[in-house]
Amino acid sequence: YENYGSDPTIDAWLSKPVKQEYLRKQLVTTFSSDTLPEKVPADSDTKTVQVRKEYDLRILVAEDNGVNRRVVKMMLERLGYNNVVIVPDGEDAVAAFIDFEYDVVLMDIQMPGMDGLEASRQIRQQTGSKDKPWIIALTAGVLDEERAAVYDAGMNDFLPKPIRVEILGEVLERIRCVIDGARN
Repeated sequence: YENYGSDPTIDAWLSKPVKQEYLRKQLVTTFSSDTLPEKVPADSDTKTVQVRKEYDLRILVAEDNGVNRRVVKMMLERLGYNNVVIVPDGEDAVAAFIDFEYDVVLMDIQMPGMDGLEASRQIRQQTGSKDKPWIIALTAGVLDEERAAVYDAGMNDFLPKPIRVEILGEVLERIRCVIDGARN
């Protein structure tokens, strides 16, 4: 290991394979109390860092397309929703819901095997509730008859694909406020 003073963004580096004693020494050296300022002066030039909020909604995502699964997961993380389970089809969505209670289900409509409409019907049948969990359809179909099928299957909301993160955020914020109000 070695201190790397020429680049201010690098405090130190270790070469592979990393030996435990070198790692320990470097961690102690890098984070020792004498290298940290005791107090930041009030007039120092500091930047305000916006911390991402984290929310406690339990979200189940049912999406058969691997790329879409990753995109939705990244969007949810960016919005501060980290309690997320992702499944590849409707059957797994129903099974996941049996095992755990979710606040929100993001359900793709067109999946092989059990589609999102049938999975939503089965979840509604199990819960006997029209709004718990809140089921949001994810679909490219935007025709009136497709929207009617979504609501007839017991879904509560509709997000057209491609999903826009700001719209997803608005929908989840609205749901979170309703759930928080019901809990209080």
